[in-house]
Amino acid sequence: MNCLRAPFVFPLLLALAAPVPGQTAVRLVQVPAVVRLPAAAGENLLLEVELDGEVDAVWLAAVADAEPRVPLQLAAARRYQVNLADARVAALLPAGSDQGQLFVFAQLREHTTQSAAIGWVRSAGTTGTPGVTCLARSSDGTTTVGSSWRRTWLDTARLQRIEVRGAAGAQDVVEARLGDVRVPLSRLPGGDGWVLDATQLGRERVAAHSVLEVEVRRGAAIDRCAFALVPDRLALPQATASFVVKQRRTGEVPGSRGWLRLSIDDITLGRVLVRMSTATGDEVVAQRAVTEREAVEFALAGERYVLVVDALVNLLIGEDHAEFSVRAAAGYREDRILLLLQAVAASELTFVREGRDYDGAAAHLFLQAKASGPAGRKLSLDQFVDDVASRSSKTGEAYRVRRTDGSEIPMQQWLREELGRIDARAGARDAAEPRRH
Repeated sequence: MNCLRAPFVFPLLLALAAPVPGQTAVRLVQVPAVVRLPAAAGENLLLEVELDGEVDAVWLAAVADAEPRVPLQLAAARRYQVNLADARVAALLPAGSDQGQLFVFAQLREHTTQSAAIGWVRSAGTTGTPGVTCLARSSDGTTTVGSSWRRTWLDTARLQRIEVRGAAGAQDVVEARLGDVRVPLSRLPGGDGWVLDATQLGRERVAAHSVLEVEVRRGAAIDRCAFALVPDRLALPQATASFVVKQRRTGEVPGSRGWLRLSIDDITLGRVLVRMSTATGDEVVAQRAVTEREAVEFALAGERYVLVVDALVNLLIGEDHAEFSVRAAAGYREDRILLLLQAVAASELTFVREGRDYDGAAAHLFLQAKASGPAGRKLSLDQFVDDVASRSSKTGEAYRVRRTDGSEIPMQQWLREELGRIDARAGARDAAEPRRH
């Protein structure tokens, strides 16, 4: 039951023949160099396609109208992904075949288009001991089947018991393993299976590990199945963890053991679409546009965190990317420069710059550009308020704000007054927090 080494993954641009009018072309843009299925536990066999139009459905299958099929997840604009190590992919392989082909299909109304063929060969040594099944029973009535060759996620917060069926020999030994700790399973009455109550594992012990293994020893033969454990919190060695996601790609959120994934779209005009999901495709943060300095709050098993956009980087040479950090939501306060920029965008007053009038939306875009980039990210609050956002860098002329009655005040004064209101609201929230708890 040796795990296979994850194959090198490289981008492809395989264009199909021109599609029939009304259909959407499906291009493979990332395919594993070697596709061995079923995949080994923990393998990353990312398959990504790009579409040239809108679709109603995108799925992986051997034949367009075959069942079962595996839907692809939206990763970015018109880009869809699936990990071929997904348990559902194994069900697409015909019994008795050592190799074959899969395709990605895209459907728009009554028209269906397919990608180029994705060839696969069957992995050796991934079937395990015949007749042995590892089951995790949860309090919500669901059952998760463990595997020795694919990553199966298990939420231990709802776990009630582990069962093993098929190991009925008098000398069979069945144990659950968390790292170096072994916990024996008890034989069921009648000898047709084994069981372990979740309380015997210990909640703290489970929370400290990323994998729960079940080992079945039948003489010299050993069979293992495993469950990847959903974390109950982010394992952040320091208060903040930083990471980078390339444009149109997906990255793992630090400390989540691969459970949380962040996808981003194209970085354009200082904005980018982001979406956070679990490894099983459940949405954690719905797709939304964010700018530098912006923070997005999310939850993991009741614990709340913030994802902060530290930088959106456009490069003349190299891949554009976004820099993020994650930290606990408790005690976090939004960037005050960002709050001032948002106040400008929401204002119905007129902003006067170098003799020309601008509404709040236009003034916001201009000031956001000045506060972004390598130089803008180093600005202190006072530098932003008293210099960068208050006067022209070319002429030194002060910006002004025209009120509804026609009177004008310096932009610096308006920003200081707005900052006072922001700080007053923050102080009121801080004073109210103890009462909420």
